[in-house]
Amino acid sequence: MTYDAPARRRLAWPSEAPTMTLQGAALQNYNNELVMYIEELCQKRGELYQQIQQEEEEKERLQGEVRQLTEKLTCVDESLQLKIASLNDLDRTIAETEAAYLKVGLPASACAPRRRVGLERRDLGRRGRPSAALRAQGPHRV
Repeated sequence: MTYDAPARRRLAWPSEAPTMTLQGAALQNYNNELVMYIEELCQKRGELYQQIQQEEEEKERLQGEVRQLTEKLTCVDESLQLKIASLNDLDRTIAETEAAYLKVGLPASACAPRRRVGLERRDLGRRGRPSAALRAQGPHRV
């Protein structure tokens, strides 16, 4: 009687080798893509950081300009207030002087031309234009 050796059973892993190779290749591909995406994100971050730096510099420059303009506006406003106060003082002085001049007792005809000139000067608006009352008198004022 001859004895036949039992048939050898194949191990499972050699048949799975192609599958593992494919899985390894897919994993390597995923890793490569992930590295590529990370590099893109780093590049975008760098660009965004540069934009932020530029805008912060622009912001500082604009804030400096705003400070300078605010200081200039303050100076102009103070000067304007002083000039308006001086103008009001001059108007009051002129009115008081004209009133005192009229009280001296000069004939009304002698005071009329000066008084008319004083009224015209006082009736000028803020920008040198005659007021509505002065315009209503017409161009032939005496």
